[in-house]
Amino acid sequence: MANDYLSLFIADINRAYEGLTWSIEANPPALSQAGLHARDLADALGSVGLSQLSALIDDVSRQLSLEQPSVLPIAQNLVGLLKRALFALEQSDDMVISPVYAEEIQRLSSDMVALLGGTSFQSPQTKSMVNEWGLDAVATSPVLTPLAAELPENWFVEDDSSDDYSSTSAALLEKNPKEFISAAAVLAQRRAGLNLVQRIRQMLSVQNLPLNKSIDFLLSEHQDALSSLGQITLASALVDMAPEMVVDGVLADVEVVNTLLSAISILPEAQRLVANKQALTLFIDLYGVQCDEVNMSLAGEIISRAQGRIEQEQDRLRITMPASLKRMRFLPFKRGSDYYVVSWAQLLSISNTDGQFAADDALGSAVGCEKVLRLSSGCTHEVLYAKEVFPIMNMNSFALPSVLSGPYWMRGIALDDASSPYSWLAV
Repeated sequence: MANDYLSLFIADINRAYEGLTWSIEANPPALSQAGLHARDLADALGSVGLSQLSALIDDVSRQLSLEQPSVLPIAQNLVGLLKRALFALEQSDDMVISPVYAEEIQRLSSDMVALLGGTSFQSPQTKSMVNEWGLDAVATSPVLTPLAAELPENWFVEDDSSDDYSSTSAALLEKNPKEFISAAAVLAQRRAGLNLVQRIRQMLSVQNLPLNKSIDFLLSEHQDALSSLGQITLASALVDMAPEMVVDGVLADVEVVNTLLSAISILPEAQRLVANKQALTLFIDLYGVQCDEVNMSLAGEIISRAQGRIEQEQDRLRITMPASLKRMRFLPFKRGSDYYVVSWAQLLSISNTDGQFAADDALGSAVGCEKVLRLSSGCTHEVLYAKEVFPIMNMNSFALPSVLSGPYWMRGIALDDASSPYSWLAV
């Protein structure tokens, strides 16, 4: 394939496809199990930019999870389509869906519209088509997206699997199926938008024209804005966490908010809680909190899962963490011939070494490194060594699929403006 990082997801796509096939062909069909495999498949396809197919499978997944036998004919047709599409995917040099597959997807989505009573992952106002890159040409602006205006203010649906996903999704689906599917459509548009803009930025970087730098900067800002689609407000989530709260207008992904809630709940109650968001990063200050070593360690372990840190600063406890793990602020660096990134929210300092010392870190021997990066994972201080450190940048990030193995420190892959892959370190 043209982009090396895409090969990381092919195994995940095939594994989920095989699980879906087995579950559907069982006698009797294992609908709940098929729903889980379909969900994994939707996430994997969305990660490589096949967002229209991903959104359709996501719809099917929800119906299978609810053990609706009426969706089986559509699921069986999907299996046949996927078998041909995956073969083409593995043989091609890029992510391209042929017009024949596009027509089949449109037909199957029409079947889903009929099954769901006129509402599916596609808004009537946004006619999708597959462009030459195999991506949906849908509206991606957080201001102009028609579906965004239809959502309730306090919906809690995220586009990747978590322990909270099933319960919150089921509750919203039972309350109002159309709101649930519209929410899923917004998240599908976020995935499509981030991936589509990424491809445009990659094309601009190849041309390397002076004017393209200004255009790329604007596209990067557009990706930052797109990342807020599907996020929830801290004001609606952090209710009664402190007598005085200043959190209005701060948005974050539901998985990040759940992590934040878990951490704050084990800390002493703050007299005042202030939150703001800058550069895709949350800064939460808890005033009047003096935390003992045990609670700080427990809270730090939770915060570290979301690539953040927690520290005591005189009269306040400060939590710094990314607002989303789908697009984050990273510090890129080079070690040998390999490129890495770490979460900017965990960075404490960068300093020089004499380049002659002998030391080890999570990546192994650090002989010849000229920079030392001091990080805080939760509340645990860590050190990494680098040969060269690059400017901080916002990057699309992809967690390593659970079915793939890698070094213990590897969280996933991050892409720069030219879609060059960096290994994402979780120290």
